Amino acid sequence: MKTSRRNDRTRVCVHLFAVSLALLSFACASPLRTPATLPPFDTRAYITHSDSLDASGHIGYRQLRRDDFLAAQPPDYALMHAERLGALTCGIIVPDGDFVVQYETNQKTGDTWLRVKNPSYRGKMDRNCSWWNPARTLIPDAYILEHEQIHFALLESYASKINSEIDELRIHVSSIDEVTTAAKDHATRLLQRGLDDLAEESLRFDAETSATVNPVAQRRWLRDVESRLAAVQHVDEELKDGQEEERQQLEDEPQLNQQVVD
Repeated sequence: MKTSRRNDRTRVCVHLFAVSLALLSFACASPLRTPATLPPFDTRAYITHSDSLDASGHIGYRQLRRDDFLAAQPPDYALMHAERLGALTCGIIVPDGDFVVQYETNQKTGDTWLRVKNPSYRGKMDRNCSWWNPARTLIPDAYILEHEQIHFALLESYASKINSEIDELRIHVSSIDEVTTAAKDHATRLLQRGLDDLAEESLRFDAETSATVNPVAQRRWLRDVESRLAAVQHVDEELKDGQEEERQQLEDEPQLNQQVVD
């Protein structure tokens, strides 16, 4: 194995395939009736490692339209609530490319430290799963659409937040054999924590704007999440610039070994 030695350290870069996907759904955007006692529908969030997910209906973050909701009915777990919902958005956080693990081993102490580089989770809407209630409602379509837009924006902002937290990881492992497992475990743990925080905030949003129709509160949420998106997009650009610079350094150093990890 070719390596590069720098002050008794062996530096190796390993490509790591990120296979964790986060599936979510957001509902109770707009009940057919407007009683303040209507309970919010639970936000569901879970991680899967399926590589057979149908991505044909996935779209990245953008302004939503009424015709983005293509499902003929809500998912099975939401059918019992269908009459109370104005719309349901299925979201997914997916890795957009490979993660890279960079690790260094001190030849004197045997200590190995690793970092996960190139985190690339992105928020997507699954149009084929997302559903719009065709029944006539007491809530304007514009309110429903704005509500789902905010859910989508929250999804994207948390995907970017997860990327930043993964990029800041520096993990100590006992041996090189633990590098891949440790990197995956730590990245998955941060993904799950991000999902939990997203679900909690989404429920707070629904409690303010779905259980009761509150355009003023909803517009306040919109301004807040748009501001957060602008901030994370700036961070994403900085991360992207740093990652490109590191890739160039790796390409310029022929002694650096790279491996694909399944």
